[in-house]
Amino acid sequence: MRLWYLCVMSCVLVMHAPAGAQCEADFDGDGTVGFSDFLAFAGQFGTRQGDGRYQAKYDLNSDGAIDFQDFLSFASSYGTSCPVPPSPGGSGGGTPKMYWTDIHTDKIQRANLDGSNVEDLITTGLSALVGIALDVGRGKMYWTASPFSGTGKIQRANLDGSDVEDLITIGLRWPESFALDVGRGKMYWTDTWTDKIQRANLDGSNVEDLI
Repeated sequence: MRLWYLCVMSCVLVMHAPAGAQCEADFDGDGTVGFSDFLAFAGQFGTRQGDGRYQAKYDLNSDGAIDFQDFLSFASSYGTSCPVPPSPGGSGGGTPKMYWTDIHTDKIQRANLDGSNVEDLITTGLSALVGIALDVGRGKMYWTASPFSGTGKIQRANLDGSDVEDLITIGLRWPESFALDVGRGKMYWTDTWTDKIQRANLDGSNVEDLI
C-alpha cells in the first residue's frame, strides 16, 4: 500500500518506442515529438535549400523545401515517444523503466515495468524525498527534498545515480510536486510551506515566484 502511494506521488516511467521515421521530428532529442519541436519546425517553415536559414533536419521529405508536406509528416508524428541516444547514466540500454522516491527510506530506486530488477540508485545524503522528474534526452533525473527541519532542496543526478548536484539550496522550505519543461529549459515546483508555485532554469538559476 505504501509503495502504491509513493508511486502516485513520485513515480515516473521511461517508455521507449521502436525507432522509425516518426522520430525524425524529435528535433530537440528529448524523447518526445512535442510542442518544443513544433516551435522549432515553425521557425523553419517556408525556407528552402540555399537559404541562409535552411536546416536539412526539418526537411522531413528531403525535397529541398520545408513546406506543407513536411508539416503533414510532422503532424502525423506529434506525440510520438522515441528512443534517445545512450548516454552516461542512461536509463538502462533501452529497457523501459520506472523510477521512484521513497520518503521513508530516503532512497531513489528504479526497476523494469514488471517490477523486476529493482536497483538502488541513490541511498545516502538524501532526506524527505518527494517529487521526481526525468530529462531522458540529457540522461538526468531531478527531485525535491523536503526535510522536516531545515531548508528544502532541488537536486539532480545522472539516471544511474551518479554525479549528484545541488541546484537550489536556499529560499525553499517544503518543495513537493515537480515537473520539467525540457523544451524551454525550465523546472517547476510547488512549495507546501510557502504556498507558492515557482520555477527556475534547469541549472537552478533565475528562480521566479509564479503564484
